[in-house]
Amino acid sequence: MNRKQAQMVFGGILTVAVLGFVVFPWAYRQAAPATGQVITGYVEGTETNISSKIPGRIQELLVREGDEVVPGQIVARLESRELTEQLNQAKAALTGAAAKVPQAEVAQTLTGETVAGQIAQAQANLQAAEAKLAALENGARPQEIEQARAVVMQAQVGAENAALTYQRMEALFQAGAVAAKTRDDAKADADVKAAGLQQAAEKLSLVEAGVRPEEIDGARALVAQAKAALQLAEAARHQVALKDQDITLAQAGLQQAQAVAEGAQAMVDNTVIRAPQKGIITGKFVQPGELVSAGLPIYTVVDVERVWVKAQVPEGLITRLAVGQEIGVQIDGLTGQLTGKLVWINASADFAVKKATQDSGDYDRKTFTVKVELDNGEGLLKNGMTARIILP
Repeated sequence: MNRKQAQMVFGGILTVAVLGFVVFPWAYRQAAPATGQVITGYVEGTETNISSKIPGRIQELLVREGDEVVPGQIVARLESRELTEQLNQAKAALTGAAAKVPQAEVAQTLTGETVAGQIAQAQANLQAAEAKLAALENGARPQEIEQARAVVMQAQVGAENAALTYQRMEALFQAGAVAAKTRDDAKADADVKAAGLQQAAEKLSLVEAGVRPEEIDGARALVAQAKAALQLAEAARHQVALKDQDITLAQAGLQQAQAVAEGAQAMVDNTVIRAPQKGIITGKFVQPGELVSAGLPIYTVVDVERVWVKAQVPEGLITRLAVGQEIGVQIDGLTGQLTGKLVWINASADFAVKKATQDSGDYDRKTFTVKVELDNGEGLLKNGMTARIILP
C-alpha cells in the first residue's frame, strides 16, 4: 500500500467515525420505546382546606378526622358574642334610620301644603285689597246713591210710624188701657227706628260726599301690605326644597344603616364554618379555645369519590399519550388492574430526571406531569396511595 492509498483508507475510517459519533446519539434519542412501560405515581383527590373568613376563637369543633362531610355542613363555630352585640346595635340603628324616612316625607308633605295654603290666602287678600282700592278710587255710582236715598226714605217712614205708635201707647197707658210693658216696647221700637234712620242718613251723606283722600291712601297701604305678604309666602317655597333634601338624607342614612347591618350579619354568619365540598376529613389543626386568623386551615377535607393518579412521564414517552386515552393502573394492595382515563397532560416540562453529562450530544431527560382519572365509588382508593400507570 502506497502513501496515497493509506491516506484514502485513513480518511474513510475517519469519516465513518465522525458519522457514527453524530448519528448514533440522534438515533438513540429517536428510538421508539417499548410498549407497556410502567410509571410510578400517587393517588390524589380534590383536597381543600377548611378555614375561617374572619379571625376569632374556636368555640366548638363538630367533626373529627375520618368523618364524612357534605357541602354546607357546619363543621366548626367561632365565638360570636361581641359580633352579635354589634349586629344588635346595627339593627337598632337600622330601625331608627328606617323611621326617619316616613317622618321626613310627612314633614315635606305638611310643609308643602302649608306653604301652598299661605300663598293662596295671600293671593286672596291681595285681590280683596286691590278691589277695595279700585272701588274707593272710582267713587260711588249713581245707583248706589239712589239706593242709599231709598234706604233713608224707608228708615224715615219706619221711624215716623214707630213714633206715632209710641204716642198712642203713651196715651192709652195714661188712660189705664194698656200695661206699662206695652208702652215701653213701643218706645224701644221707636228709638231703634230713629237710630236706623240716623245711620241711613249718615251713610247717604258719605255716599253723596264721596271718599276722603286718607281712605284711598289707607287702601293703597293695604294693597302694598298684601303684596308683601304674598312675596313672603312665595319665598317660603324653599322650605319645601329643604324638606326634599331631608328625605334624600334620610334615605341615604337608611341605605348606610342597611349596609352596616348586612355587614354585621355577614360577620356573625362567618362565625359558622361550613364544609366547602363533600369528602373525608383528613386533618384537624386546631383545638377549641384557640385563636385562629383568617385563612388559617382548621380542617382538611379530601373528596375521594373521583380520584386520579398523578405521575411524571419521560419526554421520550409523552408523545404516545393523548387526553381521553384509557390507561391501565395498578394499585398496591389491590388485586387486578384498574382502567382510568387520561384527563390532563401538562403543556410544559416539569424537571429533568437525568442531567446531561460531558459526553458530546447528550442532553437533559425531562418529564411531563399527567393525570389519570379513576372512579372510586367504593372508596377503596386513598389519598397518597402508590400507583403504577401502564403506558400503551
